Amino acid sequence: GTSYYGEYVNGLRQGRGKTVFSNGDVYEGEYHNDEFEGQGTYLHSKYGECFEGTFLNGNKHGVGKYQMKDGTLDVIRYVENKRVGEGVRYSKDKKKAWILKDAGQKKGRRLSLEEAHSVCQHCMNEATMADENKEKKRGC
Repeated sequence: GTSYYGEYVNGLRQGRGKTVFSNGDVYEGEYHNDEFEGQGTYLHSKYGECFEGTFLNGNKHGVGKYQMKDGTLDVIRYVENKRVGEGVRYSKDKKKAWILKDAGQKKGRRLSLEEAHSVCQHCMNEATMADENKEKKRGC
């Protein structure tokens, strides 16, 4: 079965914790109201792939890093578990990089590492602005 190790508040997972799922997947990070929320890492054991980034209401949300089994690494923004905008794919040795287009579905032209860093920074800025706009709409 699934096991949880961590903090509870009023019977709900809250704060830091770790869930080991029956299929071998593991989530370790922050919880809020029984959902993945905040910084966390999700390991897909079947595929040997790992996501590290932010979660909101149990979904990938914000800038995250997704490492494939072959060692390549994608850095891209997520909204409700879906990739959005442009991102960067790094080679296994992290010495080469390419632009990711169409919400990460297409690998585009090769980038210098400096250009790759700039695209990653842009992703982070977009995520921050989107979150700030969301807070303004909610009246926070």
